[in-house]
Amino acid sequence: MGCGVLASAVCMDKDAAHRLAAAAGVRSPLCEVLYRGASDGECQAAVERCGGFPVFVKPARGGSSIGVSKASDEASYRTALEAAFALDEKVAIEEAIQGIEVGCAVVGDAVRGTKMGAVDEIVIQGDGFFRIHLFLDLIFAFCHSLKCHSKKFRKIPAQLICASLDHFSGTA
Repeated sequence: MGCGVLASAVCMDKDAAHRLAAAAGVRSPLCEVLYRGASDGECQAAVERCGGFPVFVKPARGGSSIGVSKASDEASYRTALEAAFALDEKVAIEEAIQGIEVGCAVVGDAVRGTKMGAVDEIVIQGDGFFRIHLFLDLIFAFCHSLKCHSKKFRKIPAQLICASLDHFSGTA
């Protein structure tokens, strides 16, 4: 079980994933796409269309949180664009949304049906966003030093009201 080839490919392109989610009625952060060589005007317009600073700048076709930056002003935005364009010629600019970050696994297909795992909550620390590659380094170092299994950075199940958990189940 797991994602098929098409689902995996679509999810690896943040632009395509945002467009399909929006077409399905799923509320997602506003997202604008820039290509390497975009003019200063195009770069500024992308931020404005996402509601202004802060924004997240991401390589559009990268996995995980590698190359992702949170930009709170013009200077940090320029630095974030350079970092993202170093990894991909297509970059996604996303509106920053205040809230908690949750996730869950959904497996199955239209023929056999789907099954949803527990909803987990990512505990956000520091600058306000989660970087999976740094998170895993911390977990491995922490667990190795204490010789334990820690859930310090995740809450399972997520601390949500039952109506929200029911909404996730219905959406899955």
